[in-house]
Amino acid sequence: MRLSTTLATAGTAIGLVFAMSAGATAAAPTPSADAMASAAPTSTGKPVTGKVVHFGYDGAGRTYQSPTLDLSDPKAQDPANFIPKSLVDAARTAEAAKTGKAAAAPNGTAALLCTLYVGGLRDWNLGDLQGTTNQDCSGSFVNQHTNGQFAWNNGGWARITGSIVGPYTSAQHNDTIFMVWCSHPASYGQKSYRLEARGYATATDGTNVSGYLQYGGSSKWTCL
Repeated sequence: MRLSTTLATAGTAIGLVFAMSAGATAAAPTPSADAMASAAPTSTGKPVTGKVVHFGYDGAGRTYQSPTLDLSDPKAQDPANFIPKSLVDAARTAEAAKTGKAAAAPNGTAALLCTLYVGGLRDWNLGDLQGTTNQDCSGSFVNQHTNGQFAWNNGGWARITGSIVGPYTSAQHNDTIFMVWCSHPASYGQKSYRLEARGYATATDGTNVSGYLQYGGSSKWTCL
């Protein structure tokens, strides 16, 4: 199906939207065989508007999360405004040690820090809606990834895909594209869609750390 829109916010992502009867909700949809995620091109930029969340682990059993922050707030970009500065400094020192720019953290401290951005949606290939997650992690982590899911507002927000697991990486930067096929009947008119995502990281001591579920910017689409 082709699609049209009156508003398309910047962003990129990947999954399947299936047709639903009017008024239906999707309480616990299962992942579709067509739902997928892939690594984004390195040229993918972070959103300049929207929301951001920071989360981390201090290497001593304590995890931290910032509130969901608006990028219009000048303080939102700096995790040290919301997470203990000692954790932020430890994670950045551990990251610098990987390239020899700083001494290794004492006693094998497994501090890590991640920042997750979730973009809005755009159309691609005349039938897909895409959205991108951008996650940066620093410090002592084994791997990191993001999970995405899509939702629409059909008298209330409801998920229309199950959780789509993005690729794991041991790199500091992780940009992942998610995609969903626009397939609601044209008679439904315009519906609002959004990408919802959560960030994950595994510390070198095996601790799994995650951030709050993050909503990307919504925009209205009509499937034709």
